[in-house]
Amino acid sequence: MKEKNMTYEICSDLERVSEIVKKIVDLISPFMDSTYMIEVALYEAIYNAIEHGNLEITRNKKESLINNGKYDTYLAEKMLEQKNCNRKVKIVSTVSEKSFTVIVEDEGKGFDWKKEIGILKAEKIKKESGKYNGFGLKIITSAFDEVRYNNKGNKLTVVKHLN
Repeated sequence: MKEKNMTYEICSDLERVSEIVKKIVDLISPFMDSTYMIEVALYEAIYNAIEHGNLEITRNKKESLINNGKYDTYLAEKMLEQKNCNRKVKIVSTVSEKSFTVIVEDEGKGFDWKKEIGILKAEKIKKESGKYNGFGLKIITSAFDEVRYNNKGNKLTVVKHLN
């Protein structure tokens, strides 16, 4: 099988995420019995790149806004800010005989991924006020065989080994 590559570049537009995830999943569906968890994990990865990367919404800020019922309004306002309108997320997917790789890179400041992975490993993510926050990374790490970030924390590489 010849390696297949697809590259996408989107602005901080959450409405495009589903469309791109579908195209990527269509690439790998012939090689997997079920793509559901991959689909959810990719959605989370790209959404996180926009939300936490390009829009620079911290976990604490998001939790506070969710608890106050103001998150959707705040998110819509952040997406309209001039600096955020120009920021892009680049997504590169590659399928080969042996693996499926996706790279998601945003133009944000990055985050302390080592700390977040540590929280996951310690199982400290909690349910608060009936809302869940912080589970995107948990989904990503459970769906893929390899999860790597660059030092800055604004570029995610995930790999799924294919049989």
